[in-house]
Amino acid sequence: MTEPPTPPPGYGPPGYGPPYPPPPSPYQQQPGMAGWSKVLIGAVLGMVGGVIVLVAVLIIIGSTVSSDTSITGEMVFALCVLVPTLLPAPMLFFRATRMWAVGLMIGAGLSTIVLAGACAYIIQGLTEGSA
Repeated sequence: MTEPPTPPPGYGPPGYGPPYPPPPSPYQQQPGMAGWSKVLIGAVLGMVGGVIVLVAVLIIIGSTVSSDTSITGEMVFALCVLVPTLLPAPMLFFRATRMWAVGLMIGAGLSTIVLAGACAYIIQGLTEGSA
């Protein structure tokens, strides 16, 4: 009868041999700011910038509505939501600016949601006051 094969060195019961050293980490510490801080700062900048871009889009749409009657409510909504959120999208393609872009998108999305809620509250208050 043959004996079962022996495990390679480093495996088996304790005391069998010296264990292998741990493998090196595939993630090296990057110099500079941490990723979460870039996202957080980008989100704050995105909230401020999102409001500015949203107001700019509304002003541009408002100035063209008088001359162009083909602008619908759906187009206004799409432009007000998509333009501030997708403006930092090209930054996603580069590793150095990727975390900033994620933060900017988060901030712009949050500012759009907050402003839409404020707008709905104002509209509701105006309709209840006139009833």
